[in-house]
Amino acid sequence: MRRFAVALALCVFGQIIWAEPPSEAPANSLEITLKGIARERILQFDRGDRLKWSGYVSDGYLIATPYGAVRTKNQEMDRFEPPLDGYRDVFRFENVKVSRDGDTAVMSYVIDEYEFWDDQKYVIPKLRKTDTYVLRDNRWLLLASQETFVPAEYKQVSVDPAIYKQYAGRYQLMRSLNYDVSFDGNRLLLVEVGKPDTKELLPISEDTFFSKGAPAQYVFVKDAAGHVTHFLIRDNEYDIKVPRIR
Repeated sequence: MRRFAVALALCVFGQIIWAEPPSEAPANSLEITLKGIARERILQFDRGDRLKWSGYVSDGYLIATPYGAVRTKNQEMDRFEPPLDGYRDVFRFENVKVSRDGDTAVMSYVIDEYEFWDDQKYVIPKLRKTDTYVLRDNRWLLLASQETFVPAEYKQVSVDPAIYKQYAGRYQLMRSLNYDVSFDGNRLLLVEVGKPDTKELLPISEDTFFSKGAPAQYVFVKDAAGHVTHFLIRDNEYDIKVPRIR
């Protein structure tokens, strides 16, 4: 029973107990206001109170889920149900960002969520949620929500840095886009030719690497003789081939 639209709540035996996140930078007044609205809205969602929840949400509300579905306000309310005995949700907000332009405000945040069925714990993949509010009659109403999964971080493993030498060289995706791969001591480095930013490639295995903060994998491919011929940029289950030119 995943509740991707809720956060910051601990639901125990039908009661909601707010669990505040660790303190970050001091919040401004708008952030405090929108967080307060979100907490109250989430409370009513968990209790299955359609009437009270509806008061915080615009009639034109749309939510885009991480699976690609788009639901209206009425469709979202159709999902309401009361909490079950033995079921608990633990949520908190992380990395909250708030921006305002006139009568429109946006709050973007990560939801860190855990679910429990009695003593069984399930960790839900983190969501980045962006909520858009409109100011009407001096009240902020939720107009739209966008949810996307936060990519899980890859687990770095230990490999012999001596293997990095075989990956060094220039690779060409197209005539106007080239990459240089090099090694510096124990580090494997990737840079787009002509750009200042260099990425350190961290090993997932001896031939597969990642760069911190990015979802893509870099997979070096060899021919039958054991020579590296290209690498693949593997992103969203799609491979882009980048041939080695020297």
